[in-house]
Amino acid sequence: MAERSGNFRAQVRRSPRKLAKLGALSHRVASNSDQFERDLNTLFTLHEKRWGKQTPFMQAAAFHREFARQAFTRGWSRLWILEIDDRPIAAELGFRFAGSEFFYQSGRDPSFRDVSLGFMVLVHAIREAVAEGIHEFRLLRGGEPYKLRLATADPGVETYGFSRGSAARFLLASALAARGRSLGFRHILDRL
Repeated sequence: MAERSGNFRAQVRRSPRKLAKLGALSHRVASNSDQFERDLNTLFTLHEKRWGKQTPFMQAAAFHREFARQAFTRGWSRLWILEIDDRPIAAELGFRFAGSEFFYQSGRDPSFRDVSLGFMVLVHAIREAVAEGIHEFRLLRGGEPYKLRLATADPGVETYGFSRGSAARFLLASALAARGRSLGFRHILDRL
């Protein structure tokens, strides 16, 4: 927080106070499998309310639900719910693995337009991760403005390709060459 602008710090303090005027404000994380299932449904409901049914997340809902469940059984999922008077108004799903936490997806009630619900639940998740000894909180790909406000650095995205068979090796080499990374292209062609 000390590295952020005064405006940023003021927003972090102001948003919860503004929302608390509407009722009792609370954050909670899903802690058992029954609660996780209910909260996962809440995440999908709030995501759909905010962005609709046609987002890639909603279109692959079965995959995302199953992955989140499997991650929860391994202790990797962090599903935060922001409530007002025990009514869920925002949700944030993240994954914790290998000493890092990864923000993955969120949803929020669009009727609270005057309050930055997504920002609030994300800041809370970051604070909790730091309090629990996590040293890196990843916002994942995409250059959305809120990520630029929160991030201290952007290490970029690395893509790895593995191939099996000569046709696959050729396609991978072609893709690398098209991206300007022809390093190894000659080596791969020699192996075909």
